[in-house]
Amino acid sequence: MNALKLSAAIVAVIASMSTVQAANIAVSDGIIKTNIAPVTVGLITGTIPRLGGSASGITATISDIDESDLSGTLATKINNKADQSALNAQAKRITSNDTDISRIKSDIGHSNRRVYNNTSRIYANARDIVGNERNIQTNRAFIGSNARGIQSNRAFIGSNARNIHINRAFISSNSHRIDTNKENIATNTANISTNAANISSNTSSIVSLEQDVDELRSGVAMAVAIANAPVLQGGKNGISVSGGFGHFKGKAASALKVAFLPTENMAVTASVATDFSNNVTAGAGLGFSF
Repeated sequence: MNALKLSAAIVAVIASMSTVQAANIAVSDGIIKTNIAPVTVGLITGTIPRLGGSASGITATISDIDESDLSGTLATKINNKADQSALNAQAKRITSNDTDISRIKSDIGHSNRRVYNNTSRIYANARDIVGNERNIQTNRAFIGSNARGIQSNRAFIGSNARNIHINRAFISSNSHRIDTNKENIATNTANISTNAANISSNTSSIVSLEQDVDELRSGVAMAVAIANAPVLQGGKNGISVSGGFGHFKGKAASALKVAFLPTENMAVTASVATDFSNNVTAGAGLGFSF
């Protein structure tokens, strides 16, 4: 059979290659198609020369041939090649799985660390939640107290608003009074300045009057002292000397009197008195008797 001979030739070609892996070879009457180039074959009765080198990525699809048509050695080699290809593919998958397992282990390690960190944060958050619950409860009490305070403040605000309205009226009235008072204060300031000058002048006058009064008191005391000095009748050409003492409102004085009688019916007197300070007074007199 031509197909059988062609298939056997293809198997021989594949078996002669040093490496065969996953390529497509389609066999039909007259055409062999590979991933390198198509080969045209006629009715072959001989053999195909042995190919050297390697072919990769080749998969052979053989039809119209049974394993019993092949020699035992060729069948074993074909089966070994097929098993080796499967083993190679499996090894690749195992290597890939090992890589994935290593990556997954690393990811699991990172995840464990993140879980540990998250667990710590969860515990901290739990404590914060408990604290927040207490704070919320406390804030509720404060809010209730503030609400009552706000209600009380509203009443005070209403009362203050009324008082402000009343005070505005008083302020307006007081503004007029303040203007009047300003004028009066200006007038009073001028009067006070005048009065200050007058008081200063009066003070000087009062001091002077006090001095005069003091001297008058001394004068009265000295006059009393002179009046109380007697004149003695000693006859013609007689001379008498007498003294007197006087006192008036805290002032004391003494006096000396001398009398001369040139005739029996005429007398001449001279008197001097002092208040024991800086004040001295003197006097003289003439008298007749009939």
